[in-house]
Amino acid sequence: MALQTAIASVSQFGFRVVYVDTEKTIDQYLYSNLIRNMCNRFGIDYDKLINNYLYVYNPATVDDLEDFIKLRLADLVLSNNAKVIIVDSITALYRAQFRGRERLAERQQRLHYVLDWLRRLTIRAGMLVVYTNQVMTSPAGFIEVKLPVGGNVLAHTVNARWLMVRASKAKNEGVLRALDVPGLPPGFETKYSISDDGLH
Repeated sequence: MALQTAIASVSQFGFRVVYVDTEKTIDQYLYSNLIRNMCNRFGIDYDKLINNYLYVYNPATVDDLEDFIKLRLADLVLSNNAKVIIVDSITALYRAQFRGRERLAERQQRLHYVLDWLRRLTIRAGMLVVYTNQVMTSPAGFIEVKLPVGGNVLAHTVNARWLMVRASKAKNEGVLRALDVPGLPPGFETKYSISDDGLH
């Protein structure tokens, strides 16, 4: 979903995309047939995408992430027509560095700090920010429910929240469920499938 959003934004609007990869997962896709097929599907030259339109940053720590957003991201947005920011995943570094309940308040404060920087950039520069997030399993009676992590800090600083659900990674289809999306009733679902040229 995140990669397809990036490619579609370049193709349809000519926007540059900043892809902040906190889990270092994009490397396995950048030179794959999936990206090339997605580029063909959206009518954009693959080499042009990689060399001119997609900026990938891999922060190693929370401090790296926060410094990048405070000190470098605004310049990329204002000077280089980067109008789409993807953070994959917004909570990964915070969960790794601030472990345990005794550090939960500190983690949430730091997370809110970086989300607020990004929110201000969206207001001033009219850009789109897409966060991917991790989920946790919450037992509810005899069933287990997948819930997004990040708590109220994340819930109150985004405009729309979706949950992508697949029965297993072996299946190439699943359901996209609206958790909190303006204009849609809670629980609204649409089916999706994954093919060799992206999400359908």
